[in-house]
Amino acid sequence: MANDFKSLLGRKDVSYLDLARGAFGQSKKQRKRNRLGMAGLFLMDLWEANKLSKVNKNLEALEDQKVFEQAGVQKRWDAYSKLVEDEKAFKKDSNYFYSQAEAEFNRLNPEYDMTLQSQRDARKQEVADYQKRLEEIHREKINTGNIDLKMTQEQFMKPFNDYYKSRKEDVMDPRNRSAVHQVLGVFGLGNKRRAELDEKIKTEKAFLDKRKNDLGYLINPDEISGKASIEVYRDPSMFTLTNNEAKLRVIQGIKDPIQQQQVLRSITEENISSTALENKIISQSINFNPEIAKAKQAGETFDALYLQREERKAIPKSGDDLISYRIQRQDYIDSQTGMGDETSRQIRKIIYSIDQAQKTDQAPEVIAGLQNQLNSFTTDKVRENFITTIIGSLSDPLVEGKVNSMIEDDTNEINSEADYVESLLNRMYDTYLSIK
Repeated sequence: MANDFKSLLGRKDVSYLDLARGAFGQSKKQRKRNRLGMAGLFLMDLWEANKLSKVNKNLEALEDQKVFEQAGVQKRWDAYSKLVEDEKAFKKDSNYFYSQAEAEFNRLNPEYDMTLQSQRDARKQEVADYQKRLEEIHREKINTGNIDLKMTQEQFMKPFNDYYKSRKEDVMDPRNRSAVHQVLGVFGLGNKRRAELDEKIKTEKAFLDKRKNDLGYLINPDEISGKASIEVYRDPSMFTLTNNEAKLRVIQGIKDPIQQQQVLRSITEENISSTALENKIISQSINFNPEIAKAKQAGETFDALYLQREERKAIPKSGDDLISYRIQRQDYIDSQTGMGDETSRQIRKIIYSIDQAQKTDQAPEVIAGLQNQLNSFTTDKVRENFITTIIGSLSDPLVEGKVNSMIEDDTNEINSEADYVESLLNRMYDTYLSIK
């Protein structure tokens, strides 16, 4: 038999049967020592297997942590490199941020109309304000951090990669994988190398933490608000026309020469809004006399019916009764003359309701609900309602007398019923926009 048990240990060309024969083919005392030795080796193997399993789990956890933190480091590098690119481009071209501001304006307003000078001026100012803010933000970022314009991505990522390389080396330390090395460490073997590695890891982590804090501002959202932010333009009526632009629009839109000249003569403003010009065209183009005559006849009929029905001797002159009277009178005129319809009457009631709700300090949600109802109607329909309401009011003898007095008064700009209609239409439309 293989002669000596110890001579069999460590050899790969022997089986467990050979080991057993070697162990039990000796004296009782020797066999006991051999069995203890085998038990010790078995326990040592279990210890090392457990350590290796733990090392593998720690390596997996370390890799997961590296992937997670690498995303943050990459995000900082992306912001860092973008800042460097912006700085280099800005040094080459002083209009670099103007181009970005212009692109942002076009993105927010893809179909922006630049027909009017006021529209061109608004766009120019918006882009200039945004450009100025972009340049301020860029300069703040350059001056805040220690920015190296020549740094490469490899240089930027090196501290991060070095740190995790050291962490991996720490996990793979022989003490963590070998029971023998752990035992030897008790006697001081390898302690110096271990201490140097610990210090290296500590230094590298401190550097990474500092860079993370120092460059954190680069990934914060840029704050652009107030005047510097770009407005999204949706309503063309918010822009004004110059005197020449307004007259050109009238010439292009009105083909009847007499009507065209009448409207052109009325345009005396240096600048006028699109809405005001539309109101002017309507008020100066309509022959109100036949319409007012029909409304006056219907109004007189209603007054007689109203006094009889309400058993009153006179038309109310103030308070809720006056408001109710006017709404009913206008509804009657609409129905008799065909000037208005059910939609017009709904709009009129909602506007009156909003006015009364505001005057009586009703709850905001009540007013908001009425405003939402008003917003469900088109602007053209609301303007149509204003026109019929104004015509109906001109059929009122008291209003008629007031308008005539204004026409005769040289201290105002009311020279005709058309001027009065235009003035009142503008005021009503401004009120509409304020409560819309």
